[in-house]
Amino acid sequence: MLSENLISEVVKFIELQIDSAEMIISGKVVPMEILRTESKGNMLKVFTNASSGKGEVTDIVLKDAKGKVVITKPDSVLKATGYSLVASFYIRIREVEIDDPINIFELGKERKDESI
Repeated sequence: MLSENLISEVVKFIELQIDSAEMIISGKVVPMEILRTESKGNMLKVFTNASSGKGEVTDIVLKDAKGKVVITKPDSVLKATGYSLVASFYIRIREVEIDDPINIFELGKERKDESI
């Protein structure tokens, strides 16, 4: 089981990776402002704002300093001129147990029985 401390550190690591935000509106990439990021325990919250642009927003993307996608939020929202679009990301990190884990002893049997 992962410790709460490790999960919290993973959340903080992800938060530190976020450098910029942008939205895809009517097929064009438009920068967004990151209003605030918060990390507490296993939860990361990111709040973004876009005041310019008009059209259908199909995706909101958070990127790292190298321009690589960290988090994406596909959506379909109409944005009108004169109104801001505020988008929030709530990311919860948690450990999930696998219902049917791999049995290493059975893996060995399969290999042993394989003909070379």
